[in-house]
Amino acid sequence: MKDTLRKDLLEKLVNLSDGEKRQRSSQVLDHCVQYLYSQFFQGNSTLKSQWKKITIGLYHPLVKTEVDWTKHSGFETVLSEFLGDGWRESIYYPAYEPNDAQSLHFHNASGNVLDPDLFFVPGLGFTKKGFRLGRGKGYYDYYFQQLLKNQKSFFTVGLGFQLGLVNENFEEEFDIPMDVVITEKEMYKK
Repeated sequence: MKDTLRKDLLEKLVNLSDGEKRQRSSQVLDHCVQYLYSQFFQGNSTLKSQWKKITIGLYHPLVKTEVDWTKHSGFETVLSEFLGDGWRESIYYPAYEPNDAQSLHFHNASGNVLDPDLFFVPGLGFTKKGFRLGRGKGYYDYYFQQLLKNQKSFFTVGLGFQLGLVNENFEEEFDIPMDVVITEKEMYKK
């Protein structure tokens, strides 16, 4: 079932024009920035006081099918506001060995490796319950399972396009739902 869903979603996503992908990515990130402000800067959020100390796991948008945060100035602005001076050292990017899901780790620009507190995770598709359909290698699923096993606290934000929202129940026992999924149209919390 997952392979068929992946194939169908990849076909839809690859057929987006560059302009349409840019526009949709911008809309997703506008919603993401609004969400971050509402959750972590307004009211009595417990994370509000911790922002200057947290670390963020952020992906490199390598393929046309992923939300591209690199071309959205507001997203980087909000990260710099939240994290303060030297904010880029608080951003960690994934690295892994091909075909080895257990090798996923996150490192910052200085090469330091650690487990971030907040993850922005790309997906081909998501359910309204937060389950993610990725590329099928299990890197994020295995990584998040290990964090849970080690009782590490973390928060996940899935970033995807609305056309990747699926109604099928494809989740399996090892799938870890995102805490929130943000698309260009809506936001879904688990």
